[in-house]
Amino acid sequence: MGKKLSLDEYVLRVREINPAIKVLGTYVNSATKILHRCHCGREWNVAPSSILCSNAKSCRKCNDLSHDE
Repeated sequence: MGKKLSLDEYVLRVREINPAIKVLGTYVNSATKILHRCHCGREWNVAPSSILCSNAKSCRKCNDLSHDE
């Protein structure tokens, strides 16, 4: 099992993987949903594991729009 990330470590990883997403909540663990904001302004609660393990580079709404193009 991997080491639990600190909030700073999680924010850094999100910035590296998904620069369009800003972490607004406090990281508890990879399964506990926290608040994030997409570059479009949409805010949503999502598990950190979904952000770190996803191919999406933005929120679901923006990601769906990019697939329509």
